[in-house]
Amino acid sequence: MISMPNAITTVVPQTHKAEAQQAIDELLSEHLIPFKLKANKVACEDPAEYTVWFFDSRLHSVIVPWNAGQSFKEKVRAAVLDRVSRFRPQSVAA
Repeated sequence: MISMPNAITTVVPQTHKAEAQQAIDELLSEHLIPFKLKANKVACEDPAEYTVWFFDSRLHSVIVPWNAGQSFKEKVRAAVLDRVSRFRPQSVAA
């Protein structure tokens, strides 16, 4: 079971979750990530830092630095690509 931190989180716009999923779907369709992910939750523990939770054994979550005026989708895309780039080949088997 995956446990979530006990930090107090602020309400996150539903659009952030949709944008996160859109970024992930695009990465998969472009063959830039080796497995499908679902953005189950987006949490904001700091005004400039969000966590996108996948609840996947290969990638539990990513930290997304974001400020108003930036594209949340592009920041999620960059965070996922950065994290996946650090996987060892055997750790991404479906």
